[in-house]
Amino acid sequence: MPNSLRITLPDPLSEWVQRQMSTKGYRTASAYVLDLLRHEQLQEARDRVDANLLAALESGPATDMTAQDWQEVRSEGRRRAAGRRKKG
Repeated sequence: MPNSLRITLPDPLSEWVQRQMSTKGYRTASAYVLDLLRHEQLQEARDRVDANLLAALESGPATDMTAQDWQEVRSEGRRRAAGRRKKG
């Protein structure tokens, strides 16, 4: 269920939001702010992926995947998929 959040902006920032709405085609300030928040959520997800990739790169030299490694990847994928089905 949608929640309402009221914010007060100083005049210069409010004017900037109005300009952004006009130039980017948003019908309301709420639509613009919602898009900004969604963008921020996506950026956080990307940042987490980047951090995980960097950690993996820094974890040591690469090694070839074994049959056991692939089996563990498949098992983990199945476990996660089953968990998502239960939540949904």
